[in-house]
Amino acid sequence: MKNNRWALSIKQLGFCGGCVGFLTGLVLSTGPVSVPIFTAYGLSGGAFIGTEAASALLLYVSKAGTFAIQDALSVPVALTGVFVGGGILLGTLSSKTLVRRLSATHFSVLIDVILLISGAGLLYSAWGEK
Repeated sequence: MKNNRWALSIKQLGFCGGCVGFLTGLVLSTGPVSVPIFTAYGLSGGAFIGTEAASALLLYVSKAGTFAIQDALSVPVALTGVFVGGGILLGTLSSKTLVRRLSATHFSVLIDVILLISGAGLLYSAWGEK
């Protein structure tokens, strides 16, 4: 898409976000589905990570609220989520210096490699162990 100078508009970004939110409501997590949406909008580096984080925060606060209202979220499970989220926060903060040093091209390659590894892991878990 970058080679063709094509990017999402803010309205298209919102529409895609609504679709991802709907899918995330149906299944546990859509994980890497939002990555190409944010990169198609033109985000990279810290802007990408910050936008992804804000999106995830809003998404998971709304999910936690929904499940809490329906009495489907116990305190131990919620605390586990807080601890896991705290670990993710620390990991994100520790990578800040590296992200700032990466060029847009290197950041894009890093994202592609991580998505490839993630996809391979999902395929392995689906078909690898039976």
